Amino acid sequence: MLNWMKYNRKMMNAGKLKAERVKLFLELLAFGETLKHVNQYD
Repeated sequence: MLNWMKYNRKMMNAGKLKAERVKLFLELLAFGETLKHVNQYD
């Protein structure tokens, strides 16, 4: 999954993704930020 995310981020930055996919990918990245792991020992 990480490799897929990195590949798609690279393609988006290069301008090779379609506009609709860029929109969906950005939504997916925003959703992923809400699920960040929080270290319980900090």
